[in-house]
Amino acid sequence: MSKSRRVWILASIIFIAFIFGSFVFGKRVFSYDTKIAHPSIVTIAGLEYNKIYDPDLTLEEIGWMADGAVEEDMPTRWLNHFYDPFYNKGLNNGKYPTSKDWSRMTNYQTTFALGDQTWYRAIDYWKKDDKKKAFKALGHILHLIADASVPAHTRDDPHPTGDSYEQFVKNNWLTVGKFAVGFEKKQVNNLYEVFDAVANYSNNNFYSDDTILSSKYNTVNIVEEKEEKNTLGKIQSYKYASVGGVKYRVYVSDVNFVWQKKNETGVSVKDQFILADYSKHLLLTASSYSIATINLFFQEVKKEQNVKLAKYKTSLVGAADYLLGTVINKVEDLYNMFKGKNESLVMAGESPLISATTNNTNLSLPIVDDTIQDTSNKIQTNNKTQNTINKTQTTAAVVEEPVVVVEMEKSVKVEEPKPVVKPTVPVVPVVKTQVTEPQQVWYLGGSGGGGGGSGETANTPPAPLREGSLSTAESSISDGSSTIPSSEEGAGGVGGSASGDTIQDTDSMIQTITTTDSITQTPTTTPDAIQDSDSTTQVTTSTISTSSTPDTIGTATSTFDVTPVSAEATPGEQTTTTLDVIITTSTLEITVTSTEQIVTTTLEIVITTSTLEETVTSTLPIVETPSPPAVVINEIAWAGTASKKSDNEWVELYSNATSTIDLAGWKILVDDIREIKLSGVIAAGNYYLLERTKDKTVADITADNIFTLTGGLNNNGARLRLVNGAGDVVDEVDSSGGWFAGDNIKYRSMSRKNAAASGNDPDNWFSSQGISAKGKADGGGVIYGSPKFSNYGYWLLKSPMFYYSDRLSVDKVLTLTKANSPYLVMSPTEIPAGYTLRIESGVVLIGMDKTSHLSVTGNLIADGAVEAPIVFTSALDTNYVQTNLTSLSGSAEAGDWSRIQIEPGGNFIGSFVKFLYGGRTFKKSMGAMAATYFYSNVIYNYGGSVSLDNAEFAFSYFDSSKDNEQYSELIFVEAPNGYDASLTINNSNFNGGWRAIKIFRQNNGQTISIGLTGDTFQNFQNPDSLILSKKDFVSPSESVFNNNASDNVQIDSWALTADYTLDVNTQYLFNFVSIPADVTLTIDPGVKIKLPEWGAIEAEGSIQANGTAEQPIVFETQTPGERWGYIKLKNSDSTFDYTNFIGGNRSNQGDPKDRGVLRVEDSTLNLNNISILDSRAPGNAIYSLNSNLNITNSVIGNATEPDFDMTGIKTDSGSVILDKVVLQNLKYGIRGDFNDEGLLPHLELNNMGAANFINVERPWEPNTWLSPAEDGE
Repeated sequence: MSKSRRVWILASIIFIAFIFGSFVFGKRVFSYDTKIAHPSIVTIAGLEYNKIYDPDLTLEEIGWMADGAVEEDMPTRWLNHFYDPFYNKGLNNGKYPTSKDWSRMTNYQTTFALGDQTWYRAIDYWKKDDKKKAFKALGHILHLIADASVPAHTRDDPHPTGDSYEQFVKNNWLTVGKFAVGFEKKQVNNLYEVFDAVANYSNNNFYSDDTILSSKYNTVNIVEEKEEKNTLGKIQSYKYASVGGVKYRVYVSDVNFVWQKKNETGVSVKDQFILADYSKHLLLTASSYSIATINLFFQEVKKEQNVKLAKYKTSLVGAADYLLGTVINKVEDLYNMFKGKNESLVMAGESPLISATTNNTNLSLPIVDDTIQDTSNKIQTNNKTQNTINKTQTTAAVVEEPVVVVEMEKSVKVEEPKPVVKPTVPVVPVVKTQVTEPQQVWYLGGSGGGGGGSGETANTPPAPLREGSLSTAESSISDGSSTIPSSEEGAGGVGGSASGDTIQDTDSMIQTITTTDSITQTPTTTPDAIQDSDSTTQVTTSTISTSSTPDTIGTATSTFDVTPVSAEATPGEQTTTTLDVIITTSTLEITVTSTEQIVTTTLEIVITTSTLEETVTSTLPIVETPSPPAVVINEIAWAGTASKKSDNEWVELYSNATSTIDLAGWKILVDDIREIKLSGVIAAGNYYLLERTKDKTVADITADNIFTLTGGLNNNGARLRLVNGAGDVVDEVDSSGGWFAGDNIKYRSMSRKNAAASGNDPDNWFSSQGISAKGKADGGGVIYGSPKFSNYGYWLLKSPMFYYSDRLSVDKVLTLTKANSPYLVMSPTEIPAGYTLRIESGVVLIGMDKTSHLSVTGNLIADGAVEAPIVFTSALDTNYVQTNLTSLSGSAEAGDWSRIQIEPGGNFIGSFVKFLYGGRTFKKSMGAMAATYFYSNVIYNYGGSVSLDNAEFAFSYFDSSKDNEQYSELIFVEAPNGYDASLTINNSNFNGGWRAIKIFRQNNGQTISIGLTGDTFQNFQNPDSLILSKKDFVSPSESVFNNNASDNVQIDSWALTADYTLDVNTQYLFNFVSIPADVTLTIDPGVKIKLPEWGAIEAEGSIQANGTAEQPIVFETQTPGERWGYIKLKNSDSTFDYTNFIGGNRSNQGDPKDRGVLRVEDSTLNLNNISILDSRAPGNAIYSLNSNLNITNSVIGNATEPDFDMTGIKTDSGSVILDKVVLQNLKYGIRGDFNDEGLLPHLELNNMGAANFINVERPWEPNTWLSPAEDGE
C-alpha cells in the first residue's frame, strides 16, 4: 500500500472519529436543551417583557429570538458557552474564551458556524433596520445568558457523561418549565453586568455534579440540615441553603453519625428534590435576566456605538465549521434514533413524583396565560389558572427508502489558474412521512433555516411542517374570535423552527400541530456572499436543503464555491472547492474527489449502524507533497555578537521530525571545504545550539555543541550544507553571494521564516529584530536573535527606546505588534518622558521575574479590542504563553510580576486590557530619612494619569502581613508635590485581592480626580472597605459588588466644595465630613452611612436626608458594639425624613451633658419619621442650643434601659415642638435650662400623652415646664 493511500485512510478514520467525538461530547456540554428549554426560556422572556416594558414585541419577533437561541448551539459554537466568574475563565480552565467575552468577540465569532452573532452585531443589524437578523442575533445572546445560570457552566464542569441538572430540566420540562414564568425585575447597565450577575448567582449558590464541597470554589453556606425520605423512600440528610430569604435544598448526603460529619458520604445533587429546588431558582433567574437583556438591548440601540465589527460576518474557517456542524448534527440525530427515542424522563431508580412521562394521557400544567389576542400584531395575555393538554399514542411512521449519494469535489490550482468548475448538485429524493399524532413544538417559530443544535425533545420528535405557509385555519393563534397569520418562513424540524401554530398554553409555551397527511419539508436558504477579511478569497454558500421525518435523519446538501478574488494566483493557491454532503438514516456515504491534471484522489467512506468501511480509489497517479527536511539550519549569527569578539559566532538547528534524531556522523559543510562535526541528539520540535570556541559565546544558555572553525564564517557570505550520517544533504543555505539577512552593526542574526521552506530562498530569511530574552553576549551585551527558542516573539523589553530606536516613529512612538508577541518585561522597563509605547490589540506581555515592572514617565497606550485584548500576565500562564524563557517555574501564581508604575507626569491609557497574576510587593522610601513602605499594587500611580476602559484584574497578589496590608491595593494613587493625579476606570472588572483602590492625597495643595463608572468589584477580603480615599470623594456609579468582605467606600476626610448627592448604589464609610455654608448635601432614599468610632459630620450648610418608609436612610457604626460620633449642625437649615440613627454620641468635645448624637446650634432642624436609638450614655440623643426643633412621628431613646443617665432631648433656649413622638428607656424625656432672663425654651407637645413616655423617669424637666393643660393630653 502506498504512503499516500495510508495517509488517506488515516485521515478518514480521524475525520470520522472527530465527528463522533464532537457530537457525543457536544451533546454533553450543552446546558439547557437546545430544542425545548432554550427557545422556551426566550419565548417566556419575550412574553413577560411585554408586560412591563416598551416597545412590545410581536409574535414574529419573539419567534426570531427563539430561532437564534436554537442556532447558538450549532456545533462547535457551544465550546464558548462557559463562564467561571470565580477565576474568570472559560471551558477547560480557560482553553476557550468565557461566554461573557464570546458575546462581544466579533472577529473571533467569524471563525465559527453561523459567524458573527455578537451583541454588537445585533445592535448593528437594528440600526440598519434589519429586525429579523437583529432579533436572531439577540436570541444568540439570550442563549448565553441562560447557560450562565447552569452551575456546570459556571464551575468549569463540562461533564462529558451528562450533567444532572441539565438532564433533569430537559427530561422534565413539562413540569419544571413553569418555574421560568414570571419575573424578578433586574436593573442592569451593560451586558457584562448581566453575565456577572447570573454567573455569580449560579456559582455562589449551587453545585454541579463534580464541584460539591470542592476546595476550588467557595462552599455554599448551609443554614439547616434535615433527615428526609427521598423518592425511593431512603432516609437521607438534605442540606439547606438560603438565597433571598428562601430556603432550598443544595445537596444531599448519607445520614452519618456525629463522628462521621467531617467525612460525609453519598454527597450528591442527583436527587429529584434537589434538582426541583435548583430549577425553581435558576430557571427564574435565566428568564428574569433574559428580560433585562432584551430591555438593555432597546436602550443600547439608542446610543452611539463605537465598535469596529468584523468586515465580514463569516470567514472561510467559519464556513467550514458550519459544514462540520451540519454533519455533527445529522450524525447525532442518527445516533439518537438508533439508541431509542423513549428515554426515561426521570432519573434511573427514582419514582416519577416530579417528572412528566411519555405514558401520561393527561398532563395538567399550572399556567398564567392561555389566551393570546392580537390587535396590530401585538401579544396580549389574560390570566388563567390551569390548562390540560391531551396527548395521543404514537404510531409508526411510514418511510420511503431514499437513494443516497454524497460527493465532495475539490479542484486545486497547481500551475496555472483554471476556470471555476461549477458542481452538479445531486438530486435529493423526497422523504415522505405519514404522521398520525399531534406533535408538540415548544417555542414560537420564526424563520426556517438555522441548523439548530443536537438536543432531543422530551416526548416526541419535532413535527415537520408543510412546504410554504399553512392555511389560515391550520396556522392560527386562536382566542376564539381572531387569528394571527403564520410567519412567511415557517419551517420546523431539525433545521428550523415552527411558526403559525395553535397556542393553548403560553406559560409552558406549548404549541400543538395536528397533521394527518403526507408532509414534505424542503426549506432553503438564500445564498450569502462571505469574504474573509484576512485574505482575498471569496466564499459563496449556495443551496442548503434538508428533509427529515420522526424516523429518519433526513438529508442535507451543502455546497461551497471558493473562488479567488485576485486576478493572479500563486502556486498552490486554492481556486475552487465544492463540498456536497447527503446523509440518510441507514448509511453515511462521503465521497471526496480531488480533480487536478496530475493529482486525483477519490475517498469513499461508508458508515452503517454496525460497520465502518473505508474505500480508497486512486484514479490517477498520486504525487506526494515533499516532506520538509527532518533537521534544518534555523538561525545563523554570522557576524558574532555584541561582544565584538570575532570568534563569537553561533548557529542553531531545528527539528521538523516527529521523533528524536541521533546526530552522530552528521556535519555542517562550510563552502564545501570546512566542516563542523555534530554529535548528540535533537528532539522532535526542538532546537540545537552550536557555539564557536567556547560556551560563553551565548552566555546563560548551555551549548549543544562547541565547534572550532578556522577563519569563522565570512562576513561576505558562505554556503552551509547540513549532511547526515549517510552523506545525504538534508538542508542547504547558499548565501555565498552575500548573507540573506543579519548585520554586523547590531549583530543581528539571520533567522529562518519557515522551517519547512527552502533554505536557499532569500525571502525565507529575515534579520532578527528582538533582543533575546534568554542568553547574553559574552561580557553581558544583548543578543539580537533567538538562540534555542522560536524566531518569532519573545522580545525582551530592555531599555526599549534605546535598543529598539530604529523602530521609533518620527514622534518617538515605539509600537509593539501582535506578530512579535509575547514580549518580556524587565525590572524596570522604562518609558522616558517624551516617548510613547503603543501596544497593539492581541499583544501579550509577561514578566521576566517577580520584580518586573513598567516605569512610565512618558506615555503608555494599550489599544486592545474585545476579541483581542492586551494581556499582562505570568510567564507561566499557559493560556497565553507557550514557552517559558524566565527563571520562574511551576504554575502561574499571584505576584509572578509586579506592576505598572506611573511616574510624575506619566500617562497610561488602555482599553480591553487584562492584568493577571500581578502585584508582587515592592518597597519605596519617601526620602533619605523617611520610612520605607511596602506596596503591593498592580498599578501604582504616583502623580500621573491613568484611564482604563474594559480592563480586567484577576489573580492579583497582596501582602497579608499586618504591617503591609494597608498598602495592598490593585490600584494606588498619590499626588506628590508639584503633580496632580487622575484615575478614570470604566466598565472594568476587579476580581480578588485585599482592597481594590486606595487614593492618598497629601496636604500639599495637589488634587486627585477620580471617575469610576460601570465597574464590577468582587472577591475582595478587606473587612473595612473596598475603596479607600484619604481626602477625595469617590463614588462608583453604575457598579456591581459581589462577594466582598466589605462593599464600603471609605473616605477619611471629605470637605464638600459644592452641592452633592449621595446615591443608594454606594455604601459609604465616613471618618469626617465637613459641609461649608451655602453648600447642601442631599442623601437619597436607602443610603447607608457608616462611621467609625469618633466619626463625625459637621455642617454649616444644609443636610437634606430624603428617606422613605420603603427605603430609610441609616447612620450606624462601622464596627458592631462600638459607638460612632455625632452630627453637628450650626447655622443650618436641615431636614431628615425616615432616617435611623443607631449607636452614636461618641465624643470628647465639651461637657458630657452638652453632647448628643445630633448637636444643633443656631439652626432649624426638622425630623420626620426618624429614630435615634442606643446612643452612648451618659449624654443626650439630641442637644439643641438656641435652635428650633420640629419632630414628628419619631422614636427617641434606647431599646433597653442604659446603665447611665440618658436624656432624650436637651435644649438651651429656642423651641421644641413634638408631634406623636415616643421617648423610651430614659431618665429624662425632655430637659430644658433657664436662660439669663429666667425663662425656659418653648416646648409644645401635640398628640402625645403618657403612652408616649415609656419607662421615662421624668417626662420633662423641670416638671413645671408644662402645665396640665399643655402636656398634650
